[in-house]
Amino acid sequence: MTLDPSKDPSCILAYDWGEPYTNFAIDISNHGNQGLIFGAVKQRGILNHALQLDGIDDYVLVNSSPNLRLSEEFSIVMWVYRFDEGRNDGNFNKGFDYYGYITATNVPQFRLVNIAGVAKVILGTQNIRARKWYMITRVYDGSETTDNMRIYLNDAILDAVGTLAGPIRTSSSSLTIGATTPTIELMKGLIGSVRIYNRAISEKEIRELYHYGENKLSQVRFPMFYREKRKETLALNI
Repeated sequence: MTLDPSKDPSCILAYDWGEPYTNFAIDISNHGNQGLIFGAVKQRGILNHALQLDGIDDYVLVNSSPNLRLSEEFSIVMWVYRFDEGRNDGNFNKGFDYYGYITATNVPQFRLVNIAGVAKVILGTQNIRARKWYMITRVYDGSETTDNMRIYLNDAILDAVGTLAGPIRTSSSSLTIGATTPTIELMKGLIGSVRIYNRAISEKEIRELYHYGENKLSQVRFPMFYREKRKETLALNI
């Protein structure tokens, strides 16, 4: 696996939030899936930068494109850092075709709907604690075998499995990041690197992504986040 999303044609969206002074999320893959940032502020974080969201009205909206209408197999990788526990923190949602968030009971959720309208939800067992970075990977491998839905935490720790016969339903709905919708389950915290692949990445590849991000996190020299919008200063635990 190449860790450079611009050199991996299977990576169809990649955000590292490194573009200063703009409300655009620039896709550093070669697929042009730019996003529009509403309210959230770019900060220094995992992979050197992160997006800080206030849990009130901050989110990212990505216009639907054909390559985001995932139906056969895919993987969504996201680094997250929650400010509080006991709340629903939206990670991503595309028309409820594919949808993931962290529940008020502090575990990751992954929901898919197939073309027959059948929904499957799986819940992790590991707690996503506040004030700590986690890499959450959600995979659908598109096979007809059991356990074709999976949630991994960090270094390919398998946290949940489930089965849903595909293909997955697709729609022209926009992709929301950092919330379930602009008014539901808005995340309060930081989102670091985001990657979407149009294939099921392997556990070996998940470990490579995790250690790459972990190494970048260890290089952060200023472990404080200052938010101009709310005048908040927040300590980052590494």
